[in-house]
Amino acid sequence: MAGSPLVGALVAHRLVGPIGLLAGSLVGLVVVRARETRAGRMRRDLLDRQLGEAVVTVAAAVRAGMSLRQAVVEAAEDAEPPLRGELASVVNRLETGEPLDAALSRLDRSLGLSDAALLVNALAVHRRTGGDLPALLDEIARVIRLRLEDRRAVRSLTAAARSSGVVLAVLPIGFVALLSGTGGDGLGAFYRTHAGAFLLAAALSLQGLGFAWMRRIVQRIEEK
Repeated sequence: MAGSPLVGALVAHRLVGPIGLLAGSLVGLVVVRARETRAGRMRRDLLDRQLGEAVVTVAAAVRAGMSLRQAVVEAAEDAEPPLRGELASVVNRLETGEPLDAALSRLDRSLGLSDAALLVNALAVHRRTGGDLPALLDEIARVIRLRLEDRRAVRSLTAAARSSGVVLAVLPIGFVALLSGTGGDGLGAFYRTHAGAFLLAAALSLQGLGFAWMRRIVQRIEEK
């Protein structure tokens, strides 16, 4: 994955010439960034799903007569990676005498999820005001599931926009590469001159700007 920009630069240099180093590197970086974004999104969805399941486990344990601290330990034992490690860290801090509020607040910071913040804040409010804790936990689990479903639905609706952005960004580059490989020296005389190299660099910059703009618009829609 780390070698994608280098491979892209070498291939583009072979087809297009010096200006291809820039184009190939940019394409390689876009590929790496897209993979990292996808991996991060998949991890977030997995953590959200596991967090919802853990909240359900805590609610069931509290209904069975356990304290909230004991219920968190029960959820940590039932959880799967990667949430298991985070919950195990909370349990370890509890065993060393750290208050439950502080241990859960660290869970919020380590996960970096809005749903984790919702859980921590709701439990903090409950400890001050009281109420039906199992019912509160059930509602939090329901909200987590709804948020996860909403994000998936939004990504499905914006899939066409993301695909259009990729096609619009890659198509001109692929077209120039194709002509470079099949058009003889005519096109090469264009982009190997200073004026041609400048025009191609400007076109690539505008392509990158347009792609980043479309990607940002889609990301903002998905985050709402």
